[in-house]
Amino acid sequence: MLESILPNSILIDAGNRKEFTDPNFVVSLFLLPFMYEKKPEEKEYLEVIESIKFESYDELNEIRNKDFPMYATYFQQKVLNDYISGKAYARNAISFLLNKFKDEKEAEKIKEEYEDFILDKLSLKEFFKPSSDEEPKYVFPYVWRFYTPNFDETVKKVTSGKEIVSNYMGLTTYVILVSKELFPFFRPYVFLSNSPPRIGLKMGEVLIDPEEIIVTQLNEDRLSFSRKFLEKELGKLESKELSSFIESKSETSRRIILSSLRYANWALKKSGISLEDAVHLFVKLRELIDDVERDFQKAIDNGVDFKEIKEEVKKYGWLNLEVTPAVNPLALKKSIRIISIMKEIGDMYFIPYSIVMSAIVSTYVSGKDYKLLLYGLKTNKFI
Repeated sequence: MLESILPNSILIDAGNRKEFTDPNFVVSLFLLPFMYEKKPEEKEYLEVIESIKFESYDELNEIRNKDFPMYATYFQQKVLNDYISGKAYARNAISFLLNKFKDEKEAEKIKEEYEDFILDKLSLKEFFKPSSDEEPKYVFPYVWRFYTPNFDETVKKVTSGKEIVSNYMGLTTYVILVSKELFPFFRPYVFLSNSPPRIGLKMGEVLIDPEEIIVTQLNEDRLSFSRKFLEKELGKLESKELSSFIESKSETSRRIILSSLRYANWALKKSGISLEDAVHLFVKLRELIDDVERDFQKAIDNGVDFKEIKEEVKKYGWLNLEVTPAVNPLALKKSIRIISIMKEIGDMYFIPYSIVMSAIVSTYVSGKDYKLLLYGLKTNKFI
């Protein structure tokens, strides 16, 4: 289970110290603050954990009580720094756990002992261990929607890779936005050091599209912090809505489709190509078409309400979309602009994905057979 928890909670920036990316080293470092908080029962473990004592930790009681994952990150970074500088307690603690983890049964025993405690402290218990057989629903108590200011400038800044220096509960932090599997979703990782090796805490999620920025967080302090570091980079943000949010398959599908429509509209306007003509640019790209078909079918299976999506399609003038068999030569000439836009956002997949998804969705909400369009995309024979 820990192997599943780690990607959803921390990021190791090892720099040129590749030994710090070893899975057992990462797990050992990750476990220490939780073992320090909930002391192990076995004597040999207890002796090692009790050797870890820092007066500076007592000064972090506010963070420990309000945001334990950030406290744990401070703890982990301190141990990592001391390990690098050769301090005995850090070397002994990490080496002890590394040796224990050589025995698979021992490793599983300690992981199982702390699994529930870690999930509880990270507020991930419902996500990894739902209370029923129903689809897991991960509730973010706070969702803050903002209007996107000047999207061209926003997307440049967000994808620049620049670290944003900000303050969180008295700590100087270095925030980077890392794109998730699908481009418009970003994970903010919060580091307490400006140089590797360092450990970053994943703090919520940020979705950025041409119309809105959506910040999801677990508490008010994190929500305010997110606005602060985003405004430091993007300028003043105009609030659109503050609400709660339930992460479910249906909601995820809905957000992907809406963002796809918005990105497609933005890219097509910039390139001067219509959606009807743009479809021809991506025929026979089987992997891309299969991905869109799979995700669109998921949206239907997950029970997405297409009423709001239809309004978005209508706004862009895509209702009753007609894709003709003939290719527009002018669109082919302008296709270089699409490639430039893809390079501009630093992602060569999501714009084609958005255009194909927009064509499929527009066909579907217009009451037409979207499978005929899929057939045309796969064979270059549009009916």
